This record gives sequence, structure tokens and C-alpha cells, in this order.
Amino acid sequence: MKLNINVFYILIIIVFVNLVFQIDSAPLSDPIVKSLGNSNGVLTSYAKGVFSNDAGTSTGYQVNYFLTHDSSGNLYSYDISNWNNTVSQFPLSSTTIVSAATSSSITNFTITGIANNGQLAYVMTKTQIMTFYMGSAPSGFTITPILVPATATTFPNYVYFRTPNNNQANGPVSVTYYTATNQLFINKYSLSNYNFQDPPTSIGPSGSNLVSYDVNFFVNDGSGFNVFGGSNRVSLQSDSSSTWNAATNTGYTFYAGVAFGSNIYSCATSGADLYLAKYEYNTFGLMIAGDKVGLGKGVRCLSAAADLSLGQLFFAYVTSTNLLAIATIAVTGQGLSTIVLQSYIVTASGLSTFSYPIGLRNNYIYLATPDAKIQMIAYTNLCPSQCSNHGNCYATTCSCTDDYITPSCAYKTPILTSVSPIPFYSTGASISLVGENFVSGAIITINNVVCGNAIVNQDGTVYTCTLPNGATTAWNPTLNQSVSMTFNSLSYFIPVVDLFQFSQPTITNYTQVQDKITLEGTNFYPLNYMPVTLNGNNLTCSINNNEISCNIPTQIPTRVGTLAVDIVPFEESLTLLPYIKEFTPTSIQTGNSEDVTITGCAFLTSSTTESFTVIQGSVSIPVSESDLTGTSIIFTPNNGIVATKTLVVKAGTYNSNSVTFTYDQPTITTVTQDQNATDQFSIVGTNFGNSANFVEVFVTNTEDLTIVSVNHELIVFRVPSDIRKGEVTVNIDSQTTAQGFKLNLQPKVTSISPLPPVNGGTITIFGEYLYDVKVFLSALNQTEELLNCTYSYSNYPSEAYCIFLPSVGQFLIDIESHYDTNVLTVQYQNYYHGPSITSISPTQYKLSTNQTFTITGDNFIESDLVILINGEECVLNGTVTFNQITCDYLSFVDQATIVNPVNVSVEVFGSGAYNNQLLIIEKSCPNNCSSHGDCSIITGKCDCDDTHTSNDCSQILNPPSSESSSTDSKSEDISSSTILIFNIYITAIFIIFLIIN
Repeated sequence: MKLNINVFYILIIIVFVNLVFQIDSAPLSDPIVKSLGNSNGVLTSYAKGVFSNDAGTSTGYQVNYFLTHDSSGNLYSYDISNWNNTVSQFPLSSTTIVSAATSSSITNFTITGIANNGQLAYVMTKTQIMTFYMGSAPSGFTITPILVPATATTFPNYVYFRTPNNNQANGPVSVTYYTATNQLFINKYSLSNYNFQDPPTSIGPSGSNLVSYDVNFFVNDGSGFNVFGGSNRVSLQSDSSSTWNAATNTGYTFYAGVAFGSNIYSCATSGADLYLAKYEYNTFGLMIAGDKVGLGKGVRCLSAAADLSLGQLFFAYVTSTNLLAIATIAVTGQGLSTIVLQSYIVTASGLSTFSYPIGLRNNYIYLATPDAKIQMIAYTNLCPSQCSNHGNCYATTCSCTDDYITPSCAYKTPILTSVSPIPFYSTGASISLVGENFVSGAIITINNVVCGNAIVNQDGTVYTCTLPNGATTAWNPTLNQSVSMTFNSLSYFIPVVDLFQFSQPTITNYTQVQDKITLEGTNFYPLNYMPVTLNGNNLTCSINNNEISCNIPTQIPTRVGTLAVDIVPFEESLTLLPYIKEFTPTSIQTGNSEDVTITGCAFLTSSTTESFTVIQGSVSIPVSESDLTGTSIIFTPNNGIVATKTLVVKAGTYNSNSVTFTYDQPTITTVTQDQNATDQFSIVGTNFGNSANFVEVFVTNTEDLTIVSVNHELIVFRVPSDIRKGEVTVNIDSQTTAQGFKLNLQPKVTSISPLPPVNGGTITIFGEYLYDVKVFLSALNQTEELLNCTYSYSNYPSEAYCIFLPSVGQFLIDIESHYDTNVLTVQYQNYYHGPSITSISPTQYKLSTNQTFTITGDNFIESDLVILINGEECVLNGTVTFNQITCDYLSFVDQATIVNPVNVSVEVFGSGAYNNQLLIIEKSCPNNCSSHGDCSIITGKCDCDDTHTSNDCSQILNPPSSESSSTDSKSEDISSSTILIFNIYITAIFIIFLIIN
């Protein structure tokens, strides 16, 4: 199986090689020899022969008939159109015997020349020319010979050739002859009713230069010129005038030739070499020296023919070994090919162009030989590979059919049908060229730029390539760009075609983004080729990848406009909304003392009838026309803080974007304490707003401060009881002062309790803002001392608990509140606690009797101690303690001046205490109440019994009546009750006094 696959591949390769690399076969094939039949069977020889020409020239191309005669004067004609190479003998078409028996008008039967025009045969004897038909003659046709001038010399050996114009019926012929003076003349005979007319038109003489000129060939080019060749000359003569031109080539002999297209192609010999000589002439018959191309070795040329459609010449010639040969060559002198008939030897004597005539038909050469044989030689054109059967050959150049190219037409013509577009701004994008018959190795240029990395697909229908980066930047994307493809391997260039174009731009979305109009899409061109317009006015735009961003004009024509990009095409309605880009100042005062300028776009239109407002938060602020342009708005902000910090411009019913603003940061200038409401403070500064809802005041970490009132420059707030000195900051709508204010609290003393005892102790100082203060004590005989204190949590009201040092008399405390570098002070002056008396013993004394008293109480001290009883000194007796004093007292004061209880006082440095509830003097009653009453030692008065009265109860009362007695009794009862109530009252007061003290 593997072997079979390999064989298959080899066969495929062989077929491919044969198709692509066709090897040219020889243009001339080996001859096929055919005999000529006659009425007796086979013709064995002939004297002269000629092939008719159906194309109207003397070249023998596409011949129809072959005409020959034998030495006995028999004429034979053969219809070549019926010949084929499958028979061995070509049959006779018709036979005419020229003799006195057949035509009495023929006076000479020595035929010197034969020719034909289609079925019409031309025959010339030594004295006459005549016509007859090859085949069946038309009714009424008779051979009518006419006399021709006799040749006075032996030259030329053959003098007659037909020269019809384009094979027209009844075409004229020309006959050459020499005069007695060896001048060459031409008689031109016209033809009427198939017979020549006499007399002819005589043209000549040729001049002395043609004396003894041997005419080897005589042809007409079909366009009005006769061509002669012989000896070393080629001559040209118009068939309508006596003008002769000749070209002489010394050393060359011209034997055979053809003429067409203003060119003469003649076969000539020079020594042992054969040449193709080409001469060109113009419409005036002026010959131009031509070129010569070697045809090989040979003795002489025999005959010539040409295939006009192929531009191919054929020459029969004799080789140097006297063999018959045929050469074919292009009219350009290229593509020479020869064939030698190895078995055919040419006899040199009596040779002429009648001896070995050549005819061409259907790509066969018909070469008639004197032995009445026809050599059929197939020929091909001289183009490479026969144009691969895909074109027409002329000379050696193929003219390929429309779909094939290369010199051999071996390849189909590469066809470019389309080129894929790419985006203008693409980098390294692959371009596809679509077509047919592409081969590898193509050089592709687009707008004169080589498209690199060219690769063709397997079936030759798509080429891909890539343009260099930046190669297209200067191109006009709106125009199709020229594309060319060069296939060097095919020597083929696809003509420049304007097929390449850039991808058509598309717009998929458009919108207003801030102060820009943004268009999204694909395949954008440079903006100078695809301008964006708004209401017909060009916008200033930029491109970034697949986005176009255009500036909104300073002043737009209308709020709703038409956005267009013509090249896309694109046209849509666009509503332009006001857009705020920025505003100044960048922060706003809480008051309205400073205007704000908003800058942006699409504020004002040229045809506007819109009303404009600035919405600050929820507050709408009208804008006057004088404060409005297309790009700016000036407005006075709201007086006070708004909850929502946004600005929106409203034009008619259209709102702009919303931008966030901030208020200026609040600042604090001073903080002062209210002198009346000392828990209330005032902050002076800026940008406080006018609503307590947005205000927060902090003193370091103290919270719960109460805002009493606020305006833009003043905040009044109340502090809690636990306020501490610290840094005051203000938060206005979540914006805090950058710099706080150092707040020291002013201390205040309202009282102290208790008064400091003389032996010192903890005293409570009452007041305000005493927390963390320093308390300094100044007292009798002491330097200022810092007291050790603690403080209540509450700072308003406030208490300081300080340990006082022992002392007496007046004292001064300095209270200092320190914070940062600030010190606030307050002074308070008072006295140490004076002595207090709680008891005295004994509680009674008598006048004129020395009595030692022990007084109990506190704050007793010996220094500057004064003890008074009823205003009289009680002399210190013994040691004074804090709680007890002993003194001796002797009084002689009239008891009537003493009121019980007796006042007892103790003074220390002028500060004293007294007690008139603890000591009484035992007063005596008058006459001891006469023994008729009770004596009150407190008052010194008698309380008489019922039977006595007067101050000493010495007076007896009269006995009362019964009614009186009753009344008296009742009165006495009431008096006793009253006395009892009074005594209870006095006792209660005394007890209460003792308890308090």
C-alpha cells in the first residue's frame, strides 16, 4: 500500500512538471510523402507547379489548389482542401491538355509560367498568356490566349507571376520581359470575364541598372508594390508607376522571397551560408536597409511561403550536400528551425521557384517535388510551448488569451478582484487581496508602498500582506488607493487598479460627556477627512482609538442641534446640557458676601429664551442675563449653609451636571466666657453659618456642648458640668477648623466650707471651674504655700478639696488655672474658723463668788486669746487645748443688769464665738419672796403664791367673792398654764441652740 501511494505521488509530480514546465517539441515534423494521381493512375513528374493562394497574396498561405503540368503539356489541378494524411495518393481535380487539338488559338505549347487565382488558372507560354478553370468551367467560358511581347534575351528564365489584389475576381496580372536593349519592363494585364484584356499597361523601363538582371522571384505585396529579387539585388516597383528602387548587397544572391506589411523577406546565399534578409520600405517605395539572420549552410533557396497569422516564414532550400531541406523562422529573425529530407537529393540544373513550390494549409507545409510527390510536413508555431494552447503566436511571441500569461501562456492570468479594507489607524493589520490564479513571490504595492510579508493561500485565491507602520499617515482615506501586483516568476504585472480603500467609518454611539461631545465607533479617519459638525459648524475634535472627543463651542446656536459626520454618513439630534467644569472661589463662604463664578459650557445659546438658575443644594438662585455667558455664570450664593453641597445650573428645563462644593473652613479668632452666665461662651470667627443644625463645638474631648445661637461670625455655646479646659475646635457641617483655640477656664470661688480650723484640715472650696487648679494659701506668720487639693468631677459648679495648714486669723487663697501658656487667677480672702463653744461647766454661777469655768468647744488657741463672760474677762487658768479652756471668773455687776442666759465669748485674733444659752447667773429675789413665793434664779423675780402679791410677795390679797373666786380660780388656772407653756418654749429654744452649736 505504501508503495502504491508513493507511485501515485510520483505520477502526480510528473504530471505537474509536464504541465508547468512544458518542453517544446520541434516546430517541423517529419514529412509524410503523398503521390499525385492522374488520369492514368499516378503522376510521375512535372515541369512546373504552383499552389494557389486564397489570402490574396503571393505567399502561398492557406492554399486551396495545386496546379502543375508535365513535359507533354498536360495541365493538372488538385483540390487541396480535400487532402488528408490518411490516403497515399491525392486524387486529380481536373486535367486539361494544352494542344492544337484542344485549343487552336494556342500557338505555342512551351509553358514558361503558371499561376492561379482560386479555381482560375493562369498559364503563359513563350508567346501567349491565357486562363482556364481548374475543375468545371462556368458556362460560356473559352480559353482566349492573348499575345505577349517576346523576350529578346534569355533572361529571365521565368518571367510570369500573377498579382491579384486581395484575391478579387478578375484581378490583373503583371508580366515581366526584357527589351532588345536589356531593359526590364512590366506589362500589366487586366482581367474581364475570366480572360485577359489586351493591350496591357506597360511600366518601365527599369533603367540600365537592371541590365542582365536575373529575376529569381517576382511577387506582389498585395498593397501596390511589385518586388523583384535576383543576383545581388532586391528591387521594389510600384504597380502603378515607373518608379523603381533597389537595394544591392555585394556577395549575396537572392533566390526566393515574400513581401507583406511593408517588409520584404528574402532567402539569400553568401558563399556556403544561407541568410534571411529583411528590407523595410515606406509608402513611397523607399527601401530601408534591413537586417540579416543566418539560416544555416546551403547552396541555394528554392521557394518561400509565409503564415501571416503566425508571423512565420518558410523556405525550401538545398543543403551543401544537395539535400532538400525546409527552414522556418519568425519574421523577427528568431526561432529558426530546420528539417532536412535526408532521402531527397536535389538536382541543381534547371532549378527555379516553380521546381519546389511551397503551399501552406491547416498547419501543414505542402512541398511539391519534381517527381510529382507532395511532402506533407506538419508545423507548429515558434512560440514557447506552443503558447500552451492558451494563446495566439506571432513570430516567437505569444499573445495569450485573456486568462493566461507568461511567454508560454502556461499560467492563468492572475486576477485581482478585491482588496479587503483596513482601519486607517490600524497598526500591523493584515490586508487580504482576493482574486484568482495567484502564485507565490508576488510583490504587492499599495499607493507605491510595498506591502510586506506577502503570503498566498494554497489555492491561489488570497494574498495577505502588511503595510509598514506609519506608511498610511499621509494618505487620503476617502480615496481608493492604487494597488499593483508584480509576479516576477510569471513576468507579469497586474496593472494599477484603485481597489484598496480604508474601512468605512462607523459611529455606534454619541453622547455629551462633561464639556465634550463624544462619538464612539470604528475605523475613524483623520479628522480633516471626517469633520464633525454641529448645526453645520465644524467642531474642534481629537481622536483616541475608537473615540472622537469634540469641544462644545463657546456659545452654541441652539439647545437641541444636529450632530453630523457627512462621510459616515451620520446625522443625529443632540441635546446639549449645561456642564459645570469648575467654579471660583473653590470654596464658598457660609454667608453671601462673595460672588461665585461657574465656568463650563453650553450655558447660553444664541437664540436662547431660557431662564437660568443656579441650584445650590435645594435653594434656587436666579441668574441675571448680565451675569451669564456661554461659558460662565456669576451668582450670589445662599446666605447660610445648605444641607446638600451641590451646584447645578438649570437652563430652562435642562439641568447640568451636579458638582460638589465645600464651604470655607471655619476659623476661630477668640473664645470668651460670659461674665453673667459663666457656663456660656462665645466664639468669634468666620464661616459658622447661621444654623445650629450644622454646628458642633468641641473642647478637646468634651462633648454634649449646647449651641445657644450662631451666625456667620459668632457662636454662643453652653458647656456641660464636666467641662474641662482644652482646645476649642468648631465643626461646621463636617468641616473642622484648621487651628483650634486654647481655652483656659476662669476659676471662680463662691464660698468655702467649713472655715479652716486653726489646726488645719480639709476644706471644701465652692465655685466654678476649679478642676485641676492650683491653690496657694497665705496666712498669719506663713509664706505662700501650695495646698494639696482634689477636685469634684463637676466643673460647673465645682468643688476643690484642699488641706489647709494650721493658722489663725485672716487668710488669702490664690487660685491659678494653667493651660498652655495662659494662666487665669482668682483670689479669695476669709478667716480661719473662730472658736466655738459647745458647753460650759458649771452652767451657773453667783455674783461676787470666784468661779472656775471649763469651756468646751473647738478652735481654741492660746495666742491672742480673750475669754469674756457677760463682757467681763474670765482669766485663763491652765493650758489651752483645741477643744478646752479653763478660766477663773469673779463678777460684782448688779444682777439687775444681767440677762440670762449669760453671754459667754471666746475670741482668737478678733475672731470669736459666744454662747448665751449655756450659762446662767443665779439671781436672788427681793426679800427672798417673803416666803410667800418661788424665786426664779434666772430672772431674779418672785413667783408669789395665790395669797400674796408684789415683787417680794409681801402683800396679802383680799379674799374674793364666790363669783370672783370662780373667776379668780379660772384666771389662776390660765396663768399657770401660760407660765408652763412659756417655760416649755424657753427650754425648747435652749435645746435647739445646743444642737445647732
